[in-house]
Amino acid sequence: PGSFGNMTIDANIEIWQFVSRYDINGLIGCITTSINENNGQNDNKQLIKIVDLLGRESKDFKNQPVFYIYDDGTVDKKIIIE
Repeated sequence: PGSFGNMTIDANIEIWQFVSRYDINGLIGCITTSINENNGQNDNKQLIKIVDLLGRESKDFKNQPVFYIYDDGTVDKKIIIE
């Protein structure tokens, strides 16, 4: 693992963990909050691509869940609401 090894990402698990936090109206429950922690992680990671739930790359990701995939194997899950 790490920046010099190949990392396998199971997209089904990532998608399920991301989507299961929302109810039918798209609202996040009160027990799921976003907390930014830096546990000694490398902040020099490079963004590889941004994709939607189906793995499609696009420029317009408003009001839908997207995955930011980095070169170190990390994946940030975000929704940009406008």
